[in-house]
Amino acid sequence: MPLPLFNRIAFTLATLAALGILAPSATHAQSDQIRRFVRLYDATRQNGQTTQQLTLELDPGGRAVLLTTTAAPAASVVEKGTWSVANQYAIVHLTRRANGVEDKHDKYQTEDVALTFSLGFRCTLKLERDDANIFGKDGLRMKARGC
Repeated sequence: MPLPLFNRIAFTLATLAALGILAPSATHAQSDQIRRFVRLYDATRQNGQTTQQLTLELDPGGRAVLLTTTAAPAASVVEKGTWSVANQYAIVHLTRRANGVEDKHDKYQTEDVALTFSLGFRCTLKLERDDANIFGKDGLRMKARGC
């Protein structure tokens, strides 16, 4: 004997929900969070007597690149790393070169720097936490391109 129409609809909905088709999964919610942050961000900041142009790229594969360009003297520094989403924050880990002095010769070593950003109003990336105090007391705000 066939099921009544109401029972068939209820069975179909229950099956779709069990398969994760009806309700968004945790993975889907995570990928939505990631998509919110994926883009290029720019900022300009004064560092002593020089002006720095910063560009941060957060790509969908979890790679992060921070390009810092100084006008005078002309110099560029590229820092690479990874990023991930934790709640409403983007956690960026960059490997940067730290200058240490040993026997009066410059010796560079790498260090991991963790930066925590929140995505604010009008696609503004705001630095919430700077473990290495790279950006000082004024912090950092970056504007997304094309937003």
